[in-house]
Amino acid sequence: MGGAVGGLLGDILFTSFHLPRAFGWMIMGAGIGVVEGIYERSPAKLRNGLIGGAIGGLAGGFLFDPILALIGSNSARAARLRRSSSWGCASAS
Repeated sequence: MGGAVGGLLGDILFTSFHLPRAFGWMIMGAGIGVVEGIYERSPAKLRNGLIGGAIGGLAGGFLFDPILALIGSNSARAARLRRSSSWGCASAS
């Protein structure tokens, strides 16, 4: 649920307000990160998930477009590599 809400808010930021993709990913990562703290009703886990998710999402969002420039292709394989690298970075936090 946190990922869906965060993803929706991130998409709105990216498409409507033309903010960089990294900020949208940051919102999505924060949304995903807080879920464990809400479920456990633990303020410390909520805080840590919020910070870690936001940092990981921001880093993943920053990596999304540079990977395309590095690969130099707009193929389906390149798109999969961009997404998997960015998601890996976002979920590592």
